[in-house]
Amino acid sequence: WAMAAAAFGKHIQGFGANNPLVWNSLKQPAKRQRRVVSEPADALLAEVVQRVQGVVGGGMKLQLRDGSEKVCSPGEATEVWLTCEDVITSIVSLSEPGHADPVRVVAFAPSETDVHAWGFSCYLVFRRVSAVATRALAYFSTRSRAAAASAACANTTSETPVPASGARHSGVHALEDLLLWMSTYTDLFSNKCCITGTLLAADLTSQALLPPLLRPYKLSPEELREAAKYPNKRRAYHLHVAPYTML
Repeated sequence: WAMAAAAFGKHIQGFGANNPLVWNSLKQPAKRQRRVVSEPADALLAEVVQRVQGVVGGGMKLQLRDGSEKVCSPGEATEVWLTCEDVITSIVSLSEPGHADPVRVVAFAPSETDVHAWGFSCYLVFRRVSAVATRALAYFSTRSRAAAASAACANTTSETPVPASGARHSGVHALEDLLLWMSTYTDLFSNKCCITGTLLAADLTSQALLPPLLRPYKLSPEELREAAKYPNKRRAYHLHVAPYTML
C-alpha cells in the first residue's frame, strides 16, 4: 500500500499533492465490521413460548393471542396467556405485535368472563397476585437490561457476533423469566406457607382469608426453571411474613 501511494503521488503534483481530498482516498480501508446476528422478533417469541411450555409440561397451558384475544401466529401476538385449569389465568401484554418484550401482567380466576390484558380481577386473591407479578416483571426487566448492557460493553472489543438489538434480546430474557415464574402458581391453593405452615391467613387490610401469594422471583434463570418444572422445589409465603428482601 505504501509503495502504491508513493507511485500515485508522483502523478498528482499538478492537482496539489498535499490536497487532503486526494490523500483521503488513499487511506487504509477500515477494519471489517463485526458480523451482526439478527433473528426475526416473532421467531424469538415463538422460541420462548415453546421453551417454557417444554419446561412446565401440561400443568400450565401457554397460548399466543392477538388484541381480540384470539389464538394467533407469533407475528400477530400481542399477549401471552397462561392457563392452569381451575387455578389461575395470567395474561402478559407485549410491547408490540410479535415482540418478546413484556410490559404488563395480570392474573384472573379461570371462571371469570370479563378477562382482558388491561383489566383487573374481581377477586382479591388474584388482584394481590397481579400486584406481586408487576413487581416481578419490573425486577426481570431491570435484570435483563443490565445483563444486555454488560454484554454490549464486553463485545465492543470482541470479534464475536453480537445481537442486532440488545434491547430486544433483553426483552426475550425478561419474558422467559416471567413466564417461568408465573408457572409456579399452579399450586396457588395447595402449597402451604413455608414459614407459618398454614394454607390460609387473614389479609392485613381486608381480613379476608388468602393462600400464600408470594412465590420468590429473585432467582437465577436456572432456579426459575427448576421451580416451574418441579412443584416440590417451590416455596410459598404469606405476604405478611415474607422476608422483606424477597419483595
